[in-house]
Amino acid sequence: MNSSMLVRLDSRIAVSIVRLARQHYDFDIASYQPSRLELVDFIINEWKNGGANVNPVGKSMYTFASYAGEVLRNMESGRWFKPEETDNPEKLLDGRIWKPINLAFQFMIDKGTANFGNALGIFLESN
Repeated sequence: MNSSMLVRLDSRIAVSIVRLARQHYDFDIASYQPSRLELVDFIINEWKNGGANVNPVGKSMYTFASYAGEVLRNMESGRWFKPEETDNPEKLLDGRIWKPINLAFQFMIDKGTANFGNALGIFLESN
């Protein structure tokens, strides 16, 4: 699978979270703006606080991460690329790499709250 195929795949996957947010939570996150990550965090945290286990919601975590990656792609020129191992990173055209998929799963595993907006801000400031 080449990089352009991955961009189309992850972009389409991100659209599914836009539909879920609208249908089940009445959230409009279609703008892919960084401020909309708070709403994605809300959904993840609600599931987590409700006792959701990472295994049954794994596909959803990938979807949330794809959305976060698309937010970054809208802010800075970047692309999804096929990793050599199990990473699922997004690579910016200047060479920086962000791993939103790893973050999504970590949010479900860690005891703290999900915060994609903060993670994105830290990434942008530190690179």
